[in-house]
Amino acid sequence: MGFLGGGATHIAVKKGKVRNPAIAALFGALTGISIYGAMHVFDYWTFQRSVAGELRQAYSEDLQTALAESEEGVTEEELLQLAIDTILIEETGQAGFIGYLQFTAQQGMELSRSSSGGIPVSGIGMWIYRALELTVIAGVSTAAGFRAAKEPFCESSDRWYGDPQRVGNVDDDRSQKFIGFLDSNNYVKAGELINTHLDIPIPSLEVYLQSPPQEGMADSVVTLSKTSLNKDNKLELKQVLMGMVSPRELKQLQDSIPQGVETPTNDPEANNPVDET
Repeated sequence: MGFLGGGATHIAVKKGKVRNPAIAALFGALTGISIYGAMHVFDYWTFQRSVAGELRQAYSEDLQTALAESEEGVTEEELLQLAIDTILIEETGQAGFIGYLQFTAQQGMELSRSSSGGIPVSGIGMWIYRALELTVIAGVSTAAGFRAAKEPFCESSDRWYGDPQRVGNVDDDRSQKFIGFLDSNNYVKAGELINTHLDIPIPSLEVYLQSPPQEGMADSVVTLSKTSLNKDNKLELKQVLMGMVSPRELKQLQDSIPQGVETPTNDPEANNPVDET
């Protein structure tokens, strides 16, 4: 559910061209809360239908008698809703949606850990579980909105930049020199240190490029990410630097990259960072 909220927030921020991270994060939080609330409202509606069906089956004659004795215009659904609210009040002291939440909290649930059984949770524990669940869902949506709004946007064309494309990598022992050349605007020397082979040495510095929607009309985004292996022995990328380069600076950088037998790949998995942290 958190991924649903995050995906919806990301799409909304992109479509709405929201560039303020704070506003996007707030929208993401509200989206997550709304999705979580809608889930419980749907569960409440399902609960009402289920209990109403059981009441119809168990007390059909009493229901018809009460319907005949009630004021004109009162429907069967209204009598069933009144009966459900009466049950909730007897169990929790509250009617309606609030009573339903309290009732289900009293009933609790079982958190499964393995085939041998789970951990029963009810009462205060159930409310804590719900609070944690809401925090996770809203947190994922908030983060998705914040990150989407921070992505580069081209003001001249009023469009978002494209996805990062892999340029190549820089050997670890030359990475500081490479960053120094970029800082001093020496893009020719920086380009000479970029390898275009497909292999990704560990550790090394991966170089990614995000081009504007209309190339040559705006600055491009260069991102540097350090490669390493995580605890599962899988490739992980950690962003260490992001900056803008003008069309002229980008041409200097690209023209000075040594052209070997292998060229940058068009494979989406290689073009996009594996795990930015």
